[in-house]
Parts: sequence; structure tokens; C-alpha cells
Amino acid sequence: MIDHFLLGVPSLATAVPLFESLTGVRPVFGGRHPNRGTENALLSLGDGIYLELIAPQPEPDAYDDLVHRLLALTEPRLVWWAARTTDIAALRDRLGEGELRPGARLTPEGARLEWTTLAPTLPRAPFFIEWGAGTVHPSMSAPRGCSLVSFDVADPDAATLNALLRAGEVGVEAGEGRAELRLTISTDRGELRFTS
Repeated sequence: MIDHFLLGVPSLATAVPLFESLTGVRPVFGGRHPNRGTENALLSLGDGIYLELIAPQPEPDAYDDLVHRLLALTEPRLVWWAARTTDIAALRDRLGEGELRPGARLTPEGARLEWTTLAPTLPRAPFFIEWGAGTVHPSMSAPRGCSLVSFDVADPDAATLNALLRAGEVGVEAGEGRAELRLTISTDRGELRFTS
């Protein structure tokens, strides 16, 4: 199932007030990703799903492809999406690829969030996440007021992507076409649409 969407922005300092003006909901600062060069702010899209504004840290502690991509943005763009699983090791065995990567961050309140991710190499595929025991899902603690309307994936090789999505029990089917991710959310101030 879908877990969250990563909306790339060049700076949280400008993106957070922009989103508040567009939605009426102020995304809450989530924290920094140590040794990954990024930080985030979150808002809930309903139980079990959230939107993550992801940006370079003001002084990144690491530079990878994602950080360079975020630094080059001039407007918000969907950069990735995540699907939740409850047995990520078994999923890796089914997919036959990928490295399990543990992750963690502290919230500004001092709560520790822990997770493990698995990132298939197929373009437009989600990365998979298994949340640690005792971790409160961000959709439950992030500000509410927005909801998911639709999410679509298009890919020139939709059949291969759909085989992966079925293996991961994601509940999303890709359409054939130009490679693109499309997200629509509902707010009290109207709908917002984002693409990759």
C-alpha cells in the first residue's frame, strides 16, 4: 500500500510558508536525515498516508544524486514515492534485488522514528519501507487538513513495473505512456496537482 509521497523542494524555508498559503495547513518540520544531506517537513493525507516535503539541508552533510537534484529545482516536483510493507526481508527475497537500509531520525520533540527501506532499481518504482516497532506513523502525528485525491504512474514499460508493484502488494497499477508520476491532493482551498 502507498505510504507517502516525496515532494522535492529547493528549501524548506520557502516551501513551508508556500504550502501553508496554498492549503491552509502548515507542514511541520520533521527533522534531518543524518549523513544524507536532506531534511523534511510533513503533512498528513489521512490515516496511513502522508506528504513529505524533502529539501537539501541548509548546509548538507552529504551530497548524493537526490541532494543535487533538489538543489536544481525551481518548483515543487514529485521525486519519489514509498510503499509500506510489514516484512521487508521477505519482500527483498521475492524481488530478488536491493539492499536493506536501516534509517532513523529524531523529531523536534525528541521522539525517535526508525525504519528499514528497500529501493528497487526500476524507474518510477516506489521504495519500500517497513516502520520500526513502536514508531508512530508520521500520518498520525503530522498536521491534518489535506487528503489524497488520486495518484497515477505512467511508464513506457508498464508491464515490468506492474509486475514489481504486484509482487510488493502496492495496490497501484501503472499505465502505459511517457514516464511520469502524478499526484492530486484536496485542501480547503482547492485541489493541488504535482508531477515528476
